[in-house]
Amino acid sequence: MTQAVSMINYAQGGIRRRATVGVFLLVEAAALLLLLIGTGGMVSTFVLASKRAGVDIPAPDLVIPTWASILTVAIVIGLAGIWQLIKGFKRYTNAVLITMISLGIVMFLIWAARDNSLNLTGMLVTSVISATPIGLAALSGIYSERSGVVNIGIEGMILMGAFISVVVASVTHSLILGFLAGILAGMLLGALHAVLSIRYQINQIISGTGIIILSLGITNYFYRAFLNPNPALNNSGSILASLPIPLLWRIPVIGPILFNQSPVIYILFLLILFTHFFYYYTKWGLRIRAVGE
Repeated sequence: MTQAVSMINYAQGGIRRRATVGVFLLVEAAALLLLLIGTGGMVSTFVLASKRAGVDIPAPDLVIPTWASILTVAIVIGLAGIWQLIKGFKRYTNAVLITMISLGIVMFLIWAARDNSLNLTGMLVTSVISATPIGLAALSGIYSERSGVVNIGIEGMILMGAFISVVVASVTHSLILGFLAGILAGMLLGALHAVLSIRYQINQIISGTGIIILSLGITNYFYRAFLNPNPALNNSGSILASLPIPLLWRIPVIGPILFNQSPVIYILFLLILFTHFFYYYTKWGLRIRAVGE
């Protein structure tokens, strides 16, 4: 009896999810149709050429008809929504959902660049740089959550690490020492979270919240009291320069985005690949996932 009830609940959950995804896709298609208003005859131009390290990387501009592109994608997303409601994509639902959302974002960019030009390569390079701290934080969250640890203090650890890194790099005029000091600061706060949660049995949410408040208070106080009136403590004199990979960095569009970045961004790329391999292709990864579950 219990097994039958569980199967019924599972089936009902699948139906609700299928309906939710289908309705979402239809709403997305309707929103794209609204973007068609006033875009007749317009074109969107995306600049693919770039200049990195004083070297021009030529590439032809990408010119796309605004109205036709948005209409075509809206129809595709709408048909996908109808199919999802009627039959469902089953095990491909997540892949289809991600694809349709990505297409919607691209169409929004095309709409934003209507009768205008947008430096696509520069925007993507900036996006990768801006997303790096978020990506590193997300990886740390994966390692915590997969092992069954709730760590909402990641923001505080990043803030403290950045603050210590700037101060040490400014005092020593060494970017490497500043980099290592930032890592050490994050590790110490991680150890504090572990001690509070494991040794003293403090609720992990409370511990993480305390770390965020602690980091906000300390960094804000020391910035106002010491860094702001003393610029020497807030100026390392240099930054981590981009490290171009020979030949690859001259590839149009892809080169500047993936192969001419800071070493920290390369580390992020490697960590993403390593994390996937570690969790799904090693015994340690399986054991950590099992413990977390």
